[in-house]
Amino acid sequence: DVPTIAANNIVVYKQNGSLVINSGAYIMNKIELYDISGRLVYSRNNVDAATAVISNLAIANQVLVVKITTAENGTANKKIVY
Repeated sequence: DVPTIAANNIVVYKQNGSLVINSGAYIMNKIELYDISGRLVYSRNNVDAATAVISNLAIANQVLVVKITTAENGTANKKIVY
């Protein structure tokens, strides 16, 4: 039984050149960033937190898909223009 995550509970925004991801009540296990063509541009395992800040991304002015996997193996996707 795979838990479902409401994507509305996930907040992703850009602040001072960093990408901030807040999953609300969900504890994130893995974060992956994909560009619009589906290439993996960033990955972090063992996040173990509800909020993460990603700094120094070498990408700009494009749409990214943020895929979050929770500790319960639920997943959610959000799009952001970075």
